[in-house]
Amino acid sequence: MVKHSYLHQALNVHDVYNNIAFIFLLLTLMSEYVVNSQDPDVRMFKLLTSQEITNELKNLSKEYPRLCSLTTSQKAFGLTTAGGLDDCIFDKNEGCNNYFLTIEDKIAHPFDSESYQSLPEVFLSGAVHGNERVGPTTVVETAKLLLEAAWCEGMPSVLQAPADVNTEEGAEWLLQAEKGQDCRNDLKRRGIKDHQRQWLARLVTTRRIVVIPTANALGYDRSKREEDNIDPNRDFPFDILDPTQCMKSIAGRTINEIFRQHMFQIALTFHGGTEVVSYEWGAPTYNHVDSPDDKAQVEIGDGYSRFAGGFEGTKAYISGTMNDLVYAVRGGMEDWAYAGSWDPDRVIRCTPKINGSYDPMKTVYNESTLRAFNMLIETSNNKIPNAHLGSTESLLDYKASMKSNGHVARN
Repeated sequence: MVKHSYLHQALNVHDVYNNIAFIFLLLTLMSEYVVNSQDPDVRMFKLLTSQEITNELKNLSKEYPRLCSLTTSQKAFGLTTAGGLDDCIFDKNEGCNNYFLTIEDKIAHPFDSESYQSLPEVFLSGAVHGNERVGPTTVVETAKLLLEAAWCEGMPSVLQAPADVNTEEGAEWLLQAEKGQDCRNDLKRRGIKDHQRQWLARLVTTRRIVVIPTANALGYDRSKREEDNIDPNRDFPFDILDPTQCMKSIAGRTINEIFRQHMFQIALTFHGGTEVVSYEWGAPTYNHVDSPDDKAQVEIGDGYSRFAGGFEGTKAYISGTMNDLVYAVRGGMEDWAYAGSWDPDRVIRCTPKINGSYDPMKTVYNESTLRAFNMLIETSNNKIPNAHLGSTESLLDYKASMKSNGHVARN
C-alpha cells in the first residue's frame, strides 16, 4: 500500500504561475451562509462576527489537523493582547487574541524536511482596519474551500485498497473512500468541477498559506477602524520619519513577527471604502513613481479585476497604484512588505512607547524577508455592506452569474 499526500489525484504541472493563480481564487470568494431555497448545498454569504471567525478557525484546525494549524501571536511570539475584559469576551481573557491559521500539507512536507523548508509562501490579511468587514470573512471562507478540496482529494488516505476489504483495515479504507466521494459530490453540487477541485488541492499541497483574518482583532471586535486609537496601517517602519511612531499596535507587531518567520512571495490585504485592486507604490516618497515591478503588477492587477468581474449595480474593479487610486500613507503595510528588504533607506528602527517595549532589532531586516508582491484590495464602497454579497454557487467560474456574484463572492 502506498501512502500519499492530500493531492494524489491532482494534476502534476509546473508551479511557476501558481502563487499568482492562487490569488485568483481569492478574487472569486468573500463571505458565506444562508441556505439557498433551490439547492441546500449553496449558501448566500454573510459577514462573520469576531466570535464566528474564531469558531470557524478552531473548527478547521480540528477537522483538518494534517493540513493546517492554528495559533495566536500571544502564544507564538509572546505578544500582549489589545483591549480589556469587555473585548473579545469569548476568548475568556483580558483583551483580544490575534489568531492566524497556517495551511500546509504535513504529509507531503514533514516538518523540517527539505521540501518543507523550500515551500513557496502566501500571506492573506483580512483586516488591519476593524470597520472594513468583507476581508475577514473572505479569507476564512477561502481557507475553508481550500482545505475541503484538499481533504476530498486525499480520501482515502491510502491509495491502494487492501487485498481483503473484509477486515478492519479494509472497512476503514471503504469508509474513507465513501467519505471522499461524498465530499467530491458536495463540491460538484456547488459548481466546483473536478479539475477545479484538483487545482484547489494542488494549491494546498504545493505552498504554505498563512491566513490572519483579523490582525486588528480589537478593532474588528469593536467595529472600529483603529486598535485603541492606533491605525495599524500607519504602523510599519517604511517611509516613517519618527521611530516612536511605528510598531505601536499589536496588529502591526503580529504581522511583523509572522513576516520575520517566512519569505512570502505573494500577499493580499483586504480593505474597504472604495472598489479597487491596487499595488505599489503607496508611500509619499514615491508619489508619481512607478515601482520596479510595475509592468508585472499592472498585468496581475488587471487579471484580478477581470476574473472578479462585476454584478448588479457594481462594475469590475479598477486597478492601479495605491498612490493614484487610494492615497499615499507613511507606515503602510503594503510597501513595507514589498520593499523593506531592498530599500533600506526607507526603513527605520522602531522604538514605540505604547503597549510595552518592542525590540528595535525586530525592525531590522535581511535582504530576503520583505520582498512580497503585496496587493491591496478595496472591496466595497460601503465598508460594511449588507446586500449583494453573493453566494457559494460556481465560485471558480470565470463568468459567474450576476445573481451569484457579489462583494464577497468575487473576492
